[in-house]
Amino acid sequence: MSTAKSTKPAKIAIIAIENNPFFAQVKTGYDAVKPKIEAVGGTVDWINAVTGVTVDGVGDALNAAVVDGDDAVAALMPGDGICTHIRQANAKGVLVAADNGNASCAQRLDSAG
Repeated sequence: MSTAKSTKPAKIAIIAIENNPFFAQVKTGYDAVKPKIEAVGGTVDWINAVTGVTVDGVGDALNAAVVDGDDAVAALMPGDGICTHIRQANAKGVLVAADNGNASCAQRLDSAG
């Protein structure tokens, strides 16, 4: 992977499930940051993936984000079964981070620092 910085504004997707208080808080954060990202030319999209945390549902949403041209995706992790989708996204240059749940192949957002 190249270490050169891109001058292209970032396009980010947040994959969530709007069925619990955790994601209500994530949505509040998304709503607050979206105008700031757009003000510098980037985009951030909210994807309400499914009604339950499943590999198929999250995987389909992740695949759609890749096809849509997202540079990075923050997604809930339904376990290691999602790793095939994450590896496919990474192979196309899309960074994937876990914002809830766990998968051995994803970097957690809260462990980045």
